[in-house]
Amino acid sequence: MSLLLNRLGAFPNGRAPRTLWIGPSDDARAQAAAARIIALHSAIDAACATLGLQQDPDHLSPHLTLARVRSGERQVGRALTDAGLFDRSIEAGSLACEAVTLFKSELTATGPIHTRLWSVPVSKA
Repeated sequence: MSLLLNRLGAFPNGRAPRTLWIGPSDDARAQAAAARIIALHSAIDAACATLGLQQDPDHLSPHLTLARVRSGERQVGRALTDAGLFDRSIEAGSLACEAVTLFKSELTATGPIHTRLWSVPVSKA
């Protein structure tokens, strides 16, 4: 499965970003790969709800993280926003999605520690 990467974005927003990312544009989210990822997310959310786990209230945005932005460096987001880079399509190719992996993230004083809990391959169809 391959996901088209044609949009830059920022979480939580471009004016005060904590994360810069690349992913499919809203139009590209209709592509088969993005639709399958979104459907998988919905299925995982539903399964977690049956276990009594709280569902994620945020809208899923398939993406590849490019950078984390420290609080003192947020002007980079304002510069990207002012330049209109979050508003236009870019040509960055595609990302092969070969597996879905669940990570546990622990924030520490020296940075996050990511531990892979499980992984399952996705079909290439």
